Amino acid sequence: MIMDSYCRCCGSKKYKIVAMLHNVDIAVCKVCGLAFVIRETKANSGSTYFSDFNLENYTTYYKDFREYYFKKHLDTLERLAAKGPILDIGCSFGWFLKIAKDSGWEAFGIEQTEDIARKASQEYGLDILSNLGDIDKFNKKFNAITLWNVLEHMAEPEEALKTLHSKLKDYGILVVSVPNINGLFYRLSFLSYRLSFGKFKFPLEQLYQAYNPYMHLFNYSVSTLSLMLKKSDFQTIKVFKQPVIDVKKIKYRLGIDCKLNFFSKYLLIILTKSVYFISRILYMDDEIVIYGRKTQVKAG
Repeated sequence: MIMDSYCRCCGSKKYKIVAMLHNVDIAVCKVCGLAFVIRETKANSGSTYFSDFNLENYTTYYKDFREYYFKKHLDTLERLAAKGPILDIGCSFGWFLKIAKDSGWEAFGIEQTEDIARKASQEYGLDILSNLGDIDKFNKKFNAITLWNVLEHMAEPEEALKTLHSKLKDYGILVVSVPNINGLFYRLSFLSYRLSFGKFKFPLEQLYQAYNPYMHLFNYSVSTLSLMLKKSDFQTIKVFKQPVIDVKKIKYRLGIDCKLNFFSKYLLIILTKSVYFISRILYMDDEIVIYGRKTQVKAG
């Protein structure tokens, strides 16, 4: 795909290049501050988001960590929306939908990696489609829709949000979690890139998943994501920040997509833990979660 050089949040074509990775440039809009990639990126034929991951390490690292926050957010969601149909976009292994289903929701999902979707459907008895374009096949509107770490991968996020707006019931809730460009890990990664005159790219390439065929195409802040939601007729009603890593299992995280020697991994673990605890103290966590309520589109 080739990312067009304009801001998907405010539409401006005024931007500055802030980093040049091995396959893309990272630009920041001069008007609203949205970060996005430009230059050509290509997905290998037949590849998926999970193609290059060690799935055993992936599930060992992520499952408990994700489920902990999924349960917390479902508690919040249930104070804002009545139980009923709920749709999870990019539902992956189905962990969130399983928790929602056990709590009494009618669970539906969309996951483009077919073998992962099949596994989730069979293991948890979920109704999962493979493409957002097939959403009409569910033949229903939803009380709530969630996107956990998905929107940053979408090439046309504003179009996706408008589609989801049309599939929510009146005053339904949309929950979006994305990496936070103002988080401490991201700030330090950009700083190390600048101080090294662009030579030290490793932290940024890890955060952007630059070697994954479905890398991060956008990087949001609270303000840019809130603005994008507003343009799609959602009212921001709650904002949370939370860690992007499970510090207790960081060695598994490094085993997912880092190929480093033992000494380098040891130093990286110490550094990562230090930054993690500082980010918690300063409330500069590297993931944001925004709850939006569907507003009514004015006639005419």
